[in-house]
Amino acid sequence: MGRLYVTICRGAPRIELLEAIDRTEGAFLAQVGPPIRTLFVIREIRLTGPPDAAFRAKSASLVEKYSPSLIATAQVIEGVGFGTSIMRAFVTGITLVTRQPVPTRAFADLGASLEWLCSVGANDAALANRSALAQTLNAVILP
Repeated sequence: MGRLYVTICRGAPRIELLEAIDRTEGAFLAQVGPPIRTLFVIREIRLTGPPDAAFRAKSASLVEKYSPSLIATAQVIEGVGFGTSIMRAFVTGITLVTRQPVPTRAFADLGASLEWLCSVGANDAALANRSALAQTLNAVILP
């Protein structure tokens, strides 16, 4: 899949998820080298309130650590309904207010996120066939 780092998140945000992202994104960068694009697919999200201070601090430290190696980040927040729409709006608002160091957008659809991700920065030949990429990712994400 070229220089595309993919994370699939399920359930409520937890610090353990960020720790796993730190390990695996670091390993991915060591393997392929920078720059990379990142795709976060958030499924079956369950929020009971805003993330706690430890989660927010770890999240901020990861942005600072990895942003020099990134081309762009897309976040796909799957689902329908009012709650999911509010979550996408919240993520978009946070992105605008915090002035992310790399282009960052939230999407409802995997295909649209891949189109956008691949349009930012230099071309990556391995990402040229977006429909095949979307099929591969859907095969991994859907189960």
